Amino acid sequence: MKKIDAGPSKTGEMEARVYSKPGGARPVFCLTVVVLALCAYFLLRRGHTTVLVEGVVYEIRNPRDVIEKTLLEGRAWSPGIVRLLAARMRPNAHFVNVGAHIGTMCIPLAKVAAYVTAFEPFPKTFDHLRRNVELNALTNVSLHNAALGDKHERVFFLSDSSERIKENSGGMHVLTADDVRSGARSAALARADDTGVPCVTLDSMDLPPIDAMLVDVEGMEDKLLAGARRTLQRDLPLLLIEIWGDAKRAEENMRTTQREVIDSIVRLGYTSVESVGSDDFLFSV
Repeated sequence: MKKIDAGPSKTGEMEARVYSKPGGARPVFCLTVVVLALCAYFLLRRGHTTVLVEGVVYEIRNPRDVIEKTLLEGRAWSPGIVRLLAARMRPNAHFVNVGAHIGTMCIPLAKVAAYVTAFEPFPKTFDHLRRNVELNALTNVSLHNAALGDKHERVFFLSDSSERIKENSGGMHVLTADDVRSGARSAALARADDTGVPCVTLDSMDLPPIDAMLVDVEGMEDKLLAGARRTLQRDLPLLLIEIWGDAKRAEENMRTTQREVIDSIVRLGYTSVESVGSDDFLFSV
């Protein structure tokens, strides 16, 4: 992990195992593979497939989606992030996941943390998240179908029929009225209808002390941080946050640089910043 200057300068289970003997495959083996593939195809079309990945059960709804396809192949999504947070969390931790998607981070970490609070704004994804929590019989997870920003308002979303979302539902993100007005963060792809999903501030949630927090809000970190200032200053939780790089921020017509966002977090009281991925940063004290 690369250290960054934190000075005052300016985030139904299905498992198919195939065994073959030395000497090549036989016709019956090939037929078995074809039958299994056809069964998987029709089950996936009906949306009834679940997979078990590293002890976690997930429902697969779109096998073409990059995250769900990874799970379907038996591989965890971003396991390094899960391991990092699990290793750094204190016992009996309260873990908050903002932008929880379908639960690939918060569900594995619910097996480590004492309590998890998860936020996912997009209604379809939230329903998928709720189903995955149910499949794992978790009783220590609180789910919120809401976005987190700097004020209370209704929000918009990218159209889920756009090409960039069809096979990458993790790229879905919230758009505020300000984003739409300024043309920021792919606002041209926004749906015009009011989804009824609220945007609230983290400070208004009155949560118990937070020990660790994972944030993936697709470029909305400025607004989230503004609405979470009091809570973050109070608790200074271990904070892992994706912060888009400057090329992406310019492309999305955003007003701040990556460094400016990093510095704004450091000013809350953090003393250590580590780069743990191309756009992922870990803040601690």
